[in-house]
Amino acid sequence: MQKQFGRSSEIFKGMMKATFNSNEMVPSDIKDLFRCLLTPSEYDLWEGLWKKALKTVLQEIQQTPDAQDSDHNDITHDHLCGEGDLSSANEQIRLLSKSVLDKICNAAEKTFYQIPSPEIKTSYVNIKQFPSENFLQFVDRLRSQVERQVQDPVVQAELIKEMAQRNANETCRRIILSLPLDPSPSLAQMIEACTTRAELFSAPERNPGLTHPKPVAAAAPGARRQPMSSDQLQHIICHCCKRPGHFAKACPENQKPKSKNQKN
Repeated sequence: MQKQFGRSSEIFKGMMKATFNSNEMVPSDIKDLFRCLLTPSEYDLWEGLWKKALKTVLQEIQQTPDAQDSDHNDITHDHLCGEGDLSSANEQIRLLSKSVLDKICNAAEKTFYQIPSPEIKTSYVNIKQFPSENFLQFVDRLRSQVERQVQDPVVQAELIKEMAQRNANETCRRIILSLPLDPSPSLAQMIEACTTRAELFSAPERNPGLTHPKPVAAAAPGARRQPMSSDQLQHIICHCCKRPGHFAKACPENQKPKSKNQKN
């Protein structure tokens, strides 16, 4: 998912959010998760930033009822990082409340998105829909690049809609232009229209490489056949004299006078 859409895409962020929300993760779990998502060097950078962020989290926790663990000891930085005497996952589960664990997870997630992405960026302006590509797939490709390169969600939505309309293939562009202009169609309406009507609009050109033979009109009675050109005649080989340029019926050999002793 991270490789396909990029770690800054809304799809990947949604998956990350779902992972944290559906699992009560302690610091040990968080470290294991990001070891899977990051290269060793990226992980070192992430861990350093995370621990720095947890110092701010600790200051916030100290001002709340969660300032002590379940053994009534003051929460420390080691509690939040899962280090020292608190490196055991079982101890982390026993000592830390859910609200504290949520704050640790939020800091880990926010820090993750601060890590520079190694992905090669292709300008979203150059993302174009392929002739046979589904419009929904095209929008997903476009969205992933826009979200990697533009941070403002409002601007993201405007760009995705504009570029989807501008860089759609011929079939989908015709469908979009057929939609009512006042008010202008939303991205969801364009997706629905292109998904449901694409086959209808592209039916005549579905297989542009295949040509259907045109029906040949039956020859009218008594109609004369057009004479063959000299170039066409050169491809004709006579079965009598084996020379090109004529049929056996018109062979000069057949035009010679018959021998006297040949019976009529």
